[in-house]
Amino acid sequence: MKHSYKHVQASLLKFINQQAEAMGITALNLDAYPDIESLPAGDQLGLTGLGMTESDQIEEVTAMFVAITESDANNMRLSDRVSALYDACKAEEQIPLVHCETGEWLGRLVMARGATVFPVQRHAQTKAAQSVSFIAFVLIGTDSLSQESQ
Repeated sequence: MKHSYKHVQASLLKFINQQAEAMGITALNLDAYPDIESLPAGDQLGLTGLGMTESDQIEEVTAMFVAITESDANNMRLSDRVSALYDACKAEEQIPLVHCETGEWLGRLVMARGATVFPVQRHAQTKAAQSVSFIAFVLIGTDSLSQESQ
C-alpha cells in the first residue's frame, strides 16, 4: 500500500486522540517534541517511537503509547490511563486503519502478542510518564472490523 507509514501514523494518532478525549486530556505526537520538559502543562496521552517493517509482504508496526500526568499523587491517574492503553494493546485487539488525508477506512491494525508496560519515569519533579509498547500487523481491506467503530 502506498504511503502506508502515513496511514498507520494517522490511525494511531486518531486512536490516541479518541482515548485522550474520553479521559478529558490532550493527545500529542510525542515525536514532535524534543523532550518531556517541553510538553505543555497538564496530563497527556501520546504516540512515540513509531516504526514499521515489511517482511514477506506483511507490514509490522512497532510503537509506544505514553501516558503523562502532572501533580498526580501516588500516580493514580497514570495507573488508570496506562491500564486502558495496555488493554487496547493486548493480542488481537484492533484499531481502524484510515487514510491519512481523507479518513477513509482502509483496514485494521491488529495487535500481536507482547504488549509491554514499562516502569514509571519521573520528570521535572511534577511529571510522571509510563509507556506501553506494542506490535501490530497491518491488514488492508479486511471487513471483520466494523467501519462503524471509527
